[in-house]
Amino acid sequence: MGRKVNMFNYKIFQKAFPSLFFFLFALNIITNATTPSIEITSFPPYGETGEISGRVHGVDPAGHSVALYIFIEGSGWWTKPTFDAPLIPIGQDSTWQAQMTSGEVDRFATQVRVFVIPAGVLIPIAAGFACLPDTLEQISVAAASVLRQ
Repeated sequence: MGRKVNMFNYKIFQKAFPSLFFFLFALNIITNATTPSIEITSFPPYGETGEISGRVHGVDPAGHSVALYIFIEGSGWWTKPTFDAPLIPIGQDSTWQAQMTSGEVDRFATQVRVFVIPAGVLIPIAAGFACLPDTLEQISVAAASVLRQ
């Protein structure tokens, strides 16, 4: 009797598994497509100058920008690429890039932080801040960071 129950359960599992798998797969796609995120795909090594680049997910590129901040030991947090143009546009392909090391000591930044900011939202301009303002977490829809050593 026990063997028939096990065989019966196995047959139900065989029939239900494809539907369950499809449901979980679809749920994963929907969740990933709607959850805003940002990734940093490349950045210059510590001590070198260059550009930083990345990609956003789950946001309309035309309705968002990227805010970039770097931290330099003994100097604090700084807005990049410039104070005059602090927001980085996002391309139609959801990628972004900017000059990360526009100042003489920027190549020695140990931390990099990026935020996805909705269009029309003003960001704080950091010029040697000891820490980034909490408002950045509140106004952004996604954030990411990297450490450089």
